[in-house]
Amino acid sequence: MAIKSSAAGPVPAASIEKLISGYEDQVDQAVATGSRLIEQATAFAKGNVEAAFASTRIAVNGIDAIAQDAGRLPFGKWQDMSAFWAGMPDARSPAEFLKAQTEQASAALEQMVSAGSRFGEAMFKLGFDVAQPITKRCAAAMTDMPTWLEQ
Repeated sequence: MAIKSSAAGPVPAASIEKLISGYEDQVDQAVATGSRLIEQATAFAKGNVEAAFASTRIAVNGIDAIAQDAGRLPFGKWQDMSAFWAGMPDARSPAEFLKAQTEQASAALEQMVSAGSRFGEAMFKLGFDVAQPITKRCAAAMTDMPTWLEQ
């Protein structure tokens, strides 16, 4: 059976089937490539979500530890002040009273600086720990990137 063409005369059905089968192969290859790319993109997104979840979990645990440490500070300070005021009747002169007060102020300042240093170090370490899963994920993604670009 032949199909009539207005410009070049009749076109045999076999050549049309050959042309269609060539396109079918190209479409099948395109679908397979698209499916692979979608699978890779899904795996990439899943890895990103897992890294973000791990970072969030680390952040929550770190902030919890910092908050617990900060919660212990006032109790210790209260005990120090109670001990200071309990010792005040032992001061026999204004000079002894001022000396005890100066020592208490000095100890309070040292505690404040120590607490600030601990807090700063804890926040720095927490920032590093939170960023670590994401940086590992980025490194893994960069190693996979050339294979994605080749397809």
